[in-house]
Amino acid sequence: MSRIVIVASFAPSLVLFRGELIKSLVEDGHTVTALAPFENDEWTQKVEALGVRFVPVAIKNAGLNPFRELAALLSFFRTVRSLRPEIVLAYTIKPILFSGFSLLINRSARFVALVTGLGLAFNTSTLKGKLIRLCAGALYRLALWRADKAVFQNKDNLQVFLDNRLVAERKTAVVDGSGIDCDAYTNLPVPTEPISFLLVARLLHAKGVGEYIKAAQTVKQDYPDARFDLLGPTVDNPDGVSLEDLADMDPTNAVSYHGQSYETVPYYQRTSVYVLPSYHEGIPRTVLEAMSVGRPVLTTNATGCRETVEDGVNGFQVPVKDADALADKMRWFIEHPEDLQTMGNASRALALSRFDMKIINSKMRAFLSGDEVK
Repeated sequence: MSRIVIVASFAPSLVLFRGELIKSLVEDGHTVTALAPFENDEWTQKVEALGVRFVPVAIKNAGLNPFRELAALLSFFRTVRSLRPEIVLAYTIKPILFSGFSLLINRSARFVALVTGLGLAFNTSTLKGKLIRLCAGALYRLALWRADKAVFQNKDNLQVFLDNRLVAERKTAVVDGSGIDCDAYTNLPVPTEPISFLLVARLLHAKGVGEYIKAAQTVKQDYPDARFDLLGPTVDNPDGVSLEDLADMDPTNAVSYHGQSYETVPYYQRTSVYVLPSYHEGIPRTVLEAMSVGRPVLTTNATGCRETVEDGVNGFQVPVKDADALADKMRWFIEHPEDLQTMGNASRALALSRFDMKIINSKMRAFLSGDEVK
């Protein structure tokens, strides 16, 4: 059995997104240590309840101060060296970079990098964004040179890395997102009185928060009984939408904002249609959750989003940043309540056949062990 280190930038994600994978590794007899920034004692206990040791590290996703980042990297290097890992799994950009750099002089450990999305650096046209993308590309190239396997969550993201020569193609693989434990979600009937819509996301412009609000305002003019809910935290990010921004964007309160909650299932269950107008994704976890509950999905044709919806079968795709198209499809759902249950059933079936966590985790365990994936 192996000493495995799993590196994250957000401690709750170890439980919410990697919990089943981690538990399966522990059940196989591996010694697992989880590295992530300290969140609070409650989340430390939840991570350790998976059967792992939790070690806090200073990884700040939005950090750009080179001196602080260098100090954090040196501290991270010392931590990893003391753990003497045989396998390292890192996901999201900063953990991948820190892990790749720290393992440059440790050639014995197997390194698997899970690229869960491209992030803002690869999806902006501003001068600052282009400079960040240039730097991020160079850093990715060095870190992934050390990787034994680079796993992507959709083919489009992989192609961006190949086109920019950030990783050797022979090292790459693709899985359908992080997967979802469909057994943990109850497929309840779709409520239709009233027709309600839900967006669960960090408050970022790139998640389509503005388009969602604008579409809701438009639809409510014709269908005042329709309900629009928004759930998710504010974030310290240049692309962030503050609570003040939210109030300015929605002076008529067309959308009901519910703050942040890790207990999202009740929100999905009381929703008719799940909406994610995102500009780019890996494979969006919230969509998979909504599909597992058996909800139709309205999303964009953006990378990562379009993989989750068969247009007209379990929902619809609309162009990115097109609030009018979003509103048109919202009207369709309101005017065709008899079709929502069929679409919801199709979502559940797609989640089971393609995105179930057992399928994804089986592949991830093979990547970690170095076995060939068929």
